[in-house]
Amino acid sequence: MKRLAYAALLVLTVLLGGALTSPAQTISGVIAGTVRDPQGGALATASVTVTNPSTGRTYLASTDANGYYRIPEVPPGVYVV
Repeated sequence: MKRLAYAALLVLTVLLGGALTSPAQTISGVIAGTVRDPQGGALATASVTVTNPSTGRTYLASTDANGYYRIPEVPPGVYVV
């Protein structure tokens, strides 16, 4: 009986400890893509501008050697790339 009580206490402690130390949730997303030339080749070091027309907020990124870009932590909305 004592083992069961200790096990239950351990499980409860782990669950509560995890809940208390969990990072806060955020409401955001990622805008990512690949920039290519008309022949389909990747464009390295291309500048990418992402704008939310409603807020006027602009995000900037550059593509890597494969033409890939990623803009993290973007609030929900409609964007023009």
